[in-house]
Amino acid sequence: MINKFARTATSGIFVTCFLLLFSFCANPPKGEETADQNETAAVQIQDLYQQVFDLRQVCMRYPSVMDCNSRIVQAIGRTYKELEDEVNAQLAKSPDDLTRGNFEFILDNYEAAATWYRKAADQGNAQAQYNLGVMNENAWGMKADPAKAAEWYLLAANQGHAQAQADLARMLYFGSGIEKDLSQSFVWCTKSAEKGNKEAQYLLGFRYDMGTGDVDALQAAKWYRNAADQGHALAQYSMGVLCRYGKGVMQDNDRSVEWYQKAVAQNDPFAIATLGVMVLVNEATIQNYPNVVELIIRKAISGDPIAQHNLGNMYEYGWGVDKDIPQAAEWYQRSADQHYGPAQLNLAIMYDQGIGVPKDQQKAVEWYTSAARKGIVQAQTNLGSMYARGVVVEQNDKDAFMWFSKASNFGFATAQYNLGLMYFKGKGVERDDAVAGNLLRKAANNGHEGAQQILRELGYSW
Repeated sequence: MINKFARTATSGIFVTCFLLLFSFCANPPKGEETADQNETAAVQIQDLYQQVFDLRQVCMRYPSVMDCNSRIVQAIGRTYKELEDEVNAQLAKSPDDLTRGNFEFILDNYEAAATWYRKAADQGNAQAQYNLGVMNENAWGMKADPAKAAEWYLLAANQGHAQAQADLARMLYFGSGIEKDLSQSFVWCTKSAEKGNKEAQYLLGFRYDMGTGDVDALQAAKWYRNAADQGHALAQYSMGVLCRYGKGVMQDNDRSVEWYQKAVAQNDPFAIATLGVMVLVNEATIQNYPNVVELIIRKAISGDPIAQHNLGNMYEYGWGVDKDIPQAAEWYQRSADQHYGPAQLNLAIMYDQGIGVPKDQQKAVEWYTSAARKGIVQAQTNLGSMYARGVVVEQNDKDAFMWFSKASNFGFATAQYNLGLMYFKGKGVERDDAVAGNLLRKAANNGHEGAQQILRELGYSW
């Protein structure tokens, strides 16, 4: 199915797609076509379609590897006529609308593909309904229409299509094309995960892990593990994190490294960066990964924003390279320019404090805003503080309250503390001592010393 959350290596998919194309065109069916032969052709087209579909999805989400898309299109172009003749020969006697649509999609004929998918979808075909949802969401052969995408996903999900259920859960979670509904998102995500969909299993693990529902480290580990065992790279990375810190599983650096290695084998940039840091700070054996610094530098130079950000970390803290704060700022800038949120946060802090770059709080606000809009909780909190104090921006308690609220919802202690004070003082919101006390207790439980001190002075425990 389409990979919405994992980061996938593209070179293997490209080779597989090309070989499948070559094999199909070089070995055409012979003799009288039968129903079985037509069915076989449909399966071949479906398999090829799925791989091309996945590859285009990866290329769209990771612009730094867009060349892979042009390469696969060129590969198809070199065999276009042969492929077209053979597929048409198979489909001529008993055409199937979904298979026709898949064929047109493979050949980059999105509008024609959508026409065939609609015919199949109108007859209740769940796969066609799902495909139309993806095309509407990603503006493939039509204008982007998230609301229409959600409608198609819902139709397919109601028929038990596991990937449609996972994507519907994602849209409900973010309120994209459909009214935000975390409870319904959880319901659909669970249905899909229980059917074995690895994307949903990863997302369900993420929800239990990050506290967007009930935090449950054991459930997070269970669902991450299910997805990881199916080869989901980001779930493998997440299992590495759990093992590294002992969340829901026994703390085990060796096991953590094993999971990171699996994700690294799929070119997962988070795993590459984290494994690199573990080596650099002596949490993993340097002898086993002698080229980790070179690997991160090579990926950073090639334009990978995550590697650029982590190379910035390395220069900022002197991990594996000589400490060089201006060089760190340069790499954060390169990554931030590619819209990578953590780098935007770090660059904002540098401009805010004049570290490695001339102090410029106007630029700091701009980068904090970019990172905050991507859900980076520290950026949201810092931006809230600037609005609360009127630093560079016009003082605005309502905007401060909004940003503190967003970060507080994800359990960020400083945001919970600041939001508690706003409720206590009635700034940007009607005064509510009960809510204030609850937020201060949450912040205190999350280790915020200021909140702990206030509660002690008031005679409260937490």
